[in-house]
Amino acid sequence: MKSSTRVAAVILLPVTLLALIFAPHLTVINSEASLFGIVHSWRDWAALGPLAIFFFVAGLELKAEFTTGIFADRRRALIPLGAVTGGMLAPALFYILFAKISGAPLTAWGIPMATDLPLVLAALSFAPIPFIAKVRPFLLALAITDDLGSIIVLAVRFHQEFSLFYLGVLLIMLALYWIGIKRLHGSIKIFVMVAAALIIWIASLRSGISPTFVAVILALLTPTVSAKVREERWEPTVNFIIVPLFIFTALAITIEFSLESIFSPLSLSLIFARLIGKPVGIFLGALLASAITRTAIGLSRSELFGAGIIASLGLSISLLFAQLSLKVEDQGLAIIGTLLTVPLAIAGIKAYYFFTRDTAA
Repeated sequence: MKSSTRVAAVILLPVTLLALIFAPHLTVINSEASLFGIVHSWRDWAALGPLAIFFFVAGLELKAEFTTGIFADRRRALIPLGAVTGGMLAPALFYILFAKISGAPLTAWGIPMATDLPLVLAALSFAPIPFIAKVRPFLLALAITDDLGSIIVLAVRFHQEFSLFYLGVLLIMLALYWIGIKRLHGSIKIFVMVAAALIIWIASLRSGISPTFVAVILALLTPTVSAKVREERWEPTVNFIIVPLFIFTALAITIEFSLESIFSPLSLSLIFARLIGKPVGIFLGALLASAITRTAIGLSRSELFGAGIIASLGLSISLLFAQLSLKVEDQGLAIIGTLLTVPLAIAGIKAYYFFTRDTAA
């Protein structure tokens, strides 16, 4: 892993602290702004705009893995799908179990499901290089699919409205984007691709489909981009601008930490569901998919469980689910439980490296 990626990951710590410290003074982040006739808060725009670029770049890397990488074998590509299924179901079921025991609201079952790809890749950048080389493609496919699955759950659970007209525009522009790639050349091709991508992004906002989901589709339609081009042209912008901006805006939330809130039934249920359910679900889901497809996972069981611990990092979609699924008085407790899982998950990752010296060597 390049040193620049690790430097970018290190930057996230002061960014996180600044967001939490200055959150009470950053009311502008919650103020609304209109673009193309669409109104969102600045926090939402950070996720709908720049983060879509992040998912586009991640999608380019994922496509390379499906084209010439470890997932060129289509049966092997089903392993992350099995891991995602287990990794989403297990935390939800664990939460329902803990909630029934503790008396926490059952409606918060979706909060511990999601994985945040920016956090996952940042945490992975500190791992030993041999471990990164083996686990990164698996985690990339896992986290992207997990994010998309969580977005679908949100849309279904809360009945997001869809516009058939803009959905049609979106599909037509995706087709034109693909045709332009196949038939055009030179500067005209670049212009058409950029213009089509912009219209696709606007249409996705209007259609009710998440731009991050559409960004991955767009990346899969794009010709395979070499690792060198991604590293030189795309990743510096993603690592040093987009991810810090995403973390800062996501965490700029005014909350009051106290022992009572930290040890509330809701907070504890979320912490246990994510930190236990996520790794266990990913581990068992991948093993089951491997057995059904009769395909090797490509990771040792120790490496697979380590990947599951890293994939327990989640934030943005979890916060959104908390906002939509809970009463106002419970949202603060859910946010505290969600935030606390991040340092606890990082501590679990460190413990994993310490007790598995063979993979950390």
